[in-house]
Amino acid sequence: MTNKEIPLVELQNVSKIYTEYGYEVHAVKDASFRIYHGESIAITGRSGSGKSTLLHLMSCLDVPTKGKVFIDGKDSTKLSQASLSQLRNRYMGFVFQNYTVLPGFTVLENVNFPGVIGGKTEKQLHDKAMGLLKTVGLAHRVKHLGVHLSGGEQQRVALARAMINDQKVLFADEPTGALDRKGAELVMDLMKKLNEEKRITLLFVTHELSLTDYAKRIIRLEDGRVISDE
Repeated sequence: MTNKEIPLVELQNVSKIYTEYGYEVHAVKDASFRIYHGESIAITGRSGSGKSTLLHLMSCLDVPTKGKVFIDGKDSTKLSQASLSQLRNRYMGFVFQNYTVLPGFTVLENVNFPGVIGGKTEKQLHDKAMGLLKTVGLAHRVKHLGVHLSGGEQQRVALARAMINDQKVLFADEPTGALDRKGAELVMDLMKKLNEEKRITLLFVTHELSLTDYAKRIIRLEDGRVISDE
């Protein structure tokens, strides 16, 4: 990393304020930091500390009330919704706690989905998808429907799907929250492998302190504020 390197993600004095029942809720307060290509970062803190909101702001799934979010040098706050969608499709992969696997589609169709949205055909995506499914240990389940998979298998499908467009960064929001210990370790090991071997930038939210061992940098939140970044 050099001082001239453009951050993959940069937050400048970002705040997010919601209004609930007439009261203002300051979910994120004046967050500023940079994330560079190839980093692995855990965002942690107590429930309600603003972890998921911060992740959604960083990934342009939400917009800040104040401040700016830059993605690869581009000011996301100035982009249209269509441009933001293209930006997410090109740069970002997502894994959430509830898997978001399409139950009526096959494993292969699920993995291909973001690529198809991006304008590629399933034929063009086939070899890449099969390679990703091999990486996550599900090459033997390509024709199975999502509804027939276990929770751990669904999360591994979601992980493969998140990488189909050669995304630069993987955002994971409590990716092990619905898994047992064995399943959680498998998913975290796979994400760590993607980070170390393919240099996919990894950002994951977790309330489990033990999982921060999978990251080389830890951002801690308390009441919406970044209290440490090390």
